[in-house]
Amino acid sequence: MINFEWYRTFKTIYECDSISEASKKLFMTQPGVSKQLSALESRIRKKLFVRTARKTIPTEYGKFLYTQISAPIIALEKAETYFTKNEKKRYPNIVIGCSYDYYRLELSEMLPKLDMAVTLNFGTSNELVKSLENETIDILMGINKYTMYPHSFTKLNTEKLVLVASNDIIIPNQLFEKPFDTKELEKWMNYQNWFAFDNELPFVNMFWRQHFNKRSQIMAKIVFPSFLDIINTMKIMNGLCIIPLSICQNALSNKEIKIAIPNLDIVENKIYCSNKSNSQNLYEIRLFKEKMNIPL
Repeated sequence: MINFEWYRTFKTIYECDSISEASKKLFMTQPGVSKQLSALESRIRKKLFVRTARKTIPTEYGKFLYTQISAPIIALEKAETYFTKNEKKRYPNIVIGCSYDYYRLELSEMLPKLDMAVTLNFGTSNELVKSLENETIDILMGINKYTMYPHSFTKLNTEKLVLVASNDIIIPNQLFEKPFDTKELEKWMNYQNWFAFDNELPFVNMFWRQHFNKRSQIMAKIVFPSFLDIINTMKIMNGLCIIPLSICQNALSNKEIKIAIPNLDIVENKIYCSNKSNSQNLYEIRLFKEKMNIPL
């Protein structure tokens, strides 16, 4: 296989009529230029120049080769120059992973601040953590802290999780009393339809641990890609769901759904921004955090 640089060297020698002048133009040593020319002549088995005391004269085959390769090399050099210039003008780019709900309610309002090219990947927490590990995303927004090393975590905020119900669900009167029987509450909840964002039910299990000191045994009837889809479904189909208050606040205010048990203690969930500490794109990650006012 012929090295492209051999052709570029040959073209430069041809145009300069001198190996010494060509070496200056190519920022190479004369022995280096001579070595590349010898390699090309050896590969094509043709003599390309005759050297005299003053100049390097092309052979007839050298003239023929020059007419064949000069235009393609000029085109490649123009493309290289164009790319190099535009590389300096290009925005830094970053790939962000988050849930669709987090993008809609939080991130979309922040994006106008960015002077960067952004690619968004949506998914569940587990899917996005795997994407971060595989380096198909650079930074992960709006998730729980997880055990992974070496990763950097920055707390974004603490969200409130609330148990919401469809308006037509009848809730037993004794569950409105305080204190109420937690066994009766768990029994009643186990018989309801449940909607969820993730089959692993992270919010449901947080709720169960806080109120019943154990992991839940329920199974989601329908798993949705977005909490906003859950809210829309709860308008036409009875069920329960544990949702961040920020996501369902408008639906509660408009009485499209309701808080199931008003006197329940609210579950709090800390959410983070995370990235790999050894990421190849730490410059872009740092720039993103600075523009978003996220502590470094």
